[in-house]
Amino acid sequence: MKKAAKSLLDLLEVQNIKSTRDLIKLLGKDVLIDKKTNESIYISGSVEEYTLYYILPGTGKIIDINLNEKLNYFKITTKGFFKLSEYNSFARDDCGNLIQDKKVLPSIPSLKEELRNLVEYKP
Repeated sequence: MKKAAKSLLDLLEVQNIKSTRDLIKLLGKDVLIDKKTNESIYISGSVEEYTLYYILPGTGKIIDINLNEKLNYFKITTKGFFKLSEYNSFARDDCGNLIQDKKVLPSIPSLKEELRNLVEYKP
């Protein structure tokens, strides 16, 4: 999960994403992160709502981020083996991964800060 959070954060930084409107240029893109494992980030959505997925083949979505400024929410959903403090656990997948989410302030700087927290998280 740390690698996924770091890759998402790096993508936002490299692409100079400062607001959700900046994501328009990434819509429909599949960004390959690791050629050996085929890990990738996919960005979908519309002008008002975006979803960023970090996908690990054979495992699925490790992190997905839903962004909707019009409805005033940003939500991060993670999948992993350990409980994250401040996250709401709501399910387990078939492999036993804990699925949990957290709403963050609806701004790109707040999203980046939460991704940094995930990168530095110590279970």
